[in-house]
Amino acid sequence: MSEHFSPQPHQHLLFLVFLTITILTRVKWNLFQQKSGYCPEFFLSCFFTLLPRCRRDGGCNGPKKCCFYQCQQQCMQPWPTLD
Repeated sequence: MSEHFSPQPHQHLLFLVFLTITILTRVKWNLFQQKSGYCPEFFLSCFFTLLPRCRRDGGCNGPKKCCFYQCQQQCMQPWPTLD
């Protein structure tokens, strides 16, 4: 008779917990990562603000940053300096 190893249910659960923590840690790091450069300046007053298109730099593709511009949080190409 051949016997085979069958993992216990708690081993499956531990593996899933470990995998979930690993994935969420990597995703969370990317979302909270601040990108280099500066947001373009916006000096006009807003009577209201539009719904945000982003929340943090990590939510923007490539080098773009999440900036408040034209009365809305949105992904913008950053300025290299504030000069």
